[in-house]
Amino acid sequence: KLIGEEGFFHITSRTVGQEFLLGDVEKEKLFNIIKYYSGYYFVKPIGLTVMDNHFHLLIKSEPESYY
Repeated sequence: KLIGEEGFFHITSRTVGQEFLLGDVEKEKLFNIIKYYSGYYFVKPIGLTVMDNHFHLLIKSEPESYY
């Protein structure tokens, strides 16, 4: 958990071997996972772009002390 740290973060990840593994089903699953866990880790998703072999996620941290 973040306590007292606020900021914006750019997160990116790529598939192993840069293979094109992320189809529509996987992209939807990734979106749902990010949405679900964002409340547990005190972050607010600002933007998400998912391509076939990588994604970019922009989040804003919202420290626990703000709730």
